[in-house]
Amino acid sequence: ITQHKNFQERCQVAQRLRKEKKLTVPFLVDDMKDTASRLYQGWPDRVYLIRTDGTLAVAGARGPWGFRPALEQARKWLEQFKKTGKELPPVGANTPKTDAKNNAQSGDRPDKPTRP
Repeated sequence: ITQHKNFQERCQVAQRLRKEKKLTVPFLVDDMKDTASRLYQGWPDRVYLIRTDGTLAVAGARGPWGFRPALEQARKWLEQFKKTGKELPPVGANTPKTDAKNNAQSGDRPDKPTRP
């Protein structure tokens, strides 16, 4: 796969991935400015689990140290959802609100990400 020159090429690669890997879950194709990537700070790796209402259920810290704990949180969340059919509260719903700077330092993510 070569570097995408435009959004159409990026979408074509996404469709190829969907077909070849037989993906059935919804996924996002980021714009050419990588807006979602910058907002969620996904590099080098990060785990997010998004609830059906669009809020974050699990928001892991940046990898590599935040990857495994977030996978465990996501596994537990999904097991609970499968068992009960009910979604757990969004990230931060039962905790005091803190500013984005403190969240970034602690590895927690705000419910709705903001630009750094």
